[in-house]
Amino acid sequence: MIRVLALALAAAVTFTGFGCGSVPEITPQAQTAMESLLANVSDTSAQFDRAADALLEVRDAWNTDPDAAISAFSRELMALETKVNSASAPGDSGLFSQWSGTLDSILGSQTANASSSEARALESAFGAAKSQVSKLRDSFTPTYNRMMDLAGKLRESPTGATVEANLPELRDVVADSKAVSSRFDNLFRSIEGFLP
Repeated sequence: MIRVLALALAAAVTFTGFGCGSVPEITPQAQTAMESLLANVSDTSAQFDRAADALLEVRDAWNTDPDAAISAFSRELMALETKVNSASAPGDSGLFSQWSGTLDSILGSQTANASSSEARALESAFGAAKSQVSKLRDSFTPTYNRMMDLAGKLRESPTGATVEANLPELRDVVADSKAVSSRFDNLFRSIEGFLP
C-alpha cells in the first residue's frame, strides 16, 4: 500500500511539473526569459508579503500605535499597487495575463522546431505553470481587493477606532494572505523547474 501511494505521489509530482527531471529542457534564450519572469514573480511576491505583514501590524497595533502601522501598510500597499499596475493592462488581472502571455510566448518559441513528443511534453509542463498562474490569480485578486478596501477606510479615518471596527475583516484578510503567499511559492517552483 505504501509503495502504491509513493508511486501515485511521484506521478502527481511529475504531472504538476515540480519533479526535477519532469520539465523538458528549454533553450538558453528561453531560460533568460524564464529568469526574467521568475524575478518578476519573486519581486511581486515579496512586495505582497510586505503589504500583508504591514496589515498584520495594523491588526496587532490598533490600540498602541495605529498611526505608524496604518502609514506603513499604506506605503507597502501602494508599492504593491504600483507593481500590479506596471503590467501592460492595468489591474491585478493584467499582471497575471502578462505572466501567462510570457509563458505562451516562450512555449511557442520552444515548440516551433520540436518533435511531436517534445511538443507534448513542453505543452504539459507549460500548462502546469499556467495553471499555477490561474490559481494564484484566483487567490490573489479577492485578497488584494479587500486590502485596497481596507486601505481606503483607513485613509478616510486613520484611527485606532477605525481599525477596531474593521478587526474581523483585518483578521480574515491576514489569514487569506497566507494562502496567496503559498500560491506565489507554487508558481515560483513551477517556473524554477525550467531552469538548470
